Amino acid sequence: MEKVTYDFDALAQAKIKQDEFALLTKVSRITVNGWINGKPVHPARSALLRTYLRIFRSALDIGILPLRHGMPRDQRLDVLKSILRDHLAAKK
Repeated sequence: MEKVTYDFDALAQAKIKQDEFALLTKVSRITVNGWINGKPVHPARSALLRTYLRIFRSALDIGILPLRHGMPRDQRLDVLKSILRDHLAAKK
């Protein structure tokens, strides 16, 4: 069985905090920290993680991310949700 890899570097490069990614994926910050540090991802979360990380990588590549330093937390989350929503809507 091939090991699944996740592009968690995209989070750091996009300046997405672990607690923000945790809220988006509906897990705890501790769970996100574990994933980043090599703990296994539950199969039920795997596809979602790969999708979100791929979207954030694309947003980095086209210059939508990284998030601006000093942006309030609520605004940061709104921007991230908007990026996800726009990308997922475009796929339909």
